[in-house]
Amino acid sequence: EIDIGTPPQSFGVVFDTGSSNLWVPSKECRLSPACYLHKYFDSSKSSTYVYNGTHFNITYGSGAVSGFVGQDSTWVAGLEAKKSLFAQITQLHGVSFLASKFDGILGMAWPAISVNGLPLIFDLLFQQGKVESNSFSFYLTKVAGQNGSALVLGGVNPKYYTGSFKYYTLKMDNYWSIAMDDIIFNGTSYKVGNNLLGIVDTGTSVIVGPTKVIDNMTKAFGSGKQKQVDCAQVPNLPTLDFVIGGDKYTLTGKDYILEVDQGGKSVCIVGLIGLDLPPQLGEAFIVGDSFIKTFYTHFDYAGNRVGFARAI
Repeated sequence: EIDIGTPPQSFGVVFDTGSSNLWVPSKECRLSPACYLHKYFDSSKSSTYVYNGTHFNITYGSGAVSGFVGQDSTWVAGLEAKKSLFAQITQLHGVSFLASKFDGILGMAWPAISVNGLPLIFDLLFQQGKVESNSFSFYLTKVAGQNGSALVLGGVNPKYYTGSFKYYTLKMDNYWSIAMDDIIFNGTSYKVGNNLLGIVDTGTSVIVGPTKVIDNMTKAFGSGKQKQVDCAQVPNLPTLDFVIGGDKYTLTGKDYILEVDQGGKSVCIVGLIGLDLPPQLGEAFIVGDSFIKTFYTHFDYAGNRVGFARAI
């Protein structure tokens, strides 16, 4: 939950390390059915609102949004980012927004990918002295939707991990992207060439990789885009290893399988999805929530690096 304006209007958002803008639906959103299912921002009710009006649009893997820019105070965990620029969305395209539990998205990647060059909310909090260190971390519960997940602003919280953090320098300052040495499933390497990239993304729930690679990796699970397994077999599934900086991070079947409720019965979906990212990224994998829930993740702007420790 975040708040925008004075007095505060509250919104449920996805804190997304794969994008860099804040947007919420606007009162002016009339043409998109998704707008009627979510909270919207009414600028006329905020005494601190300043109209900007610059056109805004952004496309995600799951849909697109467009609208205009406004300025107001944004509150995250009780901390105020003054004069923050955010998008007031007037059109939402994509089925995922209809079904989503969240109202908007708060991006936490790097300024280089911020649409219209709008300052990031976390950057404003740091610059305005609201957080001590220029970094944040995500702890995700093992079961999706379970209470207890945490976004720690300004560092890490020792109660969320065991052992110590290992850090890896970012390859580019756009996404939270790191070089990977290898990706291994069931003992077989799926590295193609020598440009293997991992993009650490809280806004993606699964592991995403090049279509051909994922098809090969998951062919034992049968055909089709969304592969399923018998839930009873999950403990016997092969491991998925990410080798980063010589260190091996292992996900078991329990970590990468999504157990969802369909009509009162549990269905187990293989959380390895094929999607081809822009070719300039090389062989790119999106390292999503199934990894982050297993390894507490520290996103460190100051150190230009990302760190992992075993989550409790």
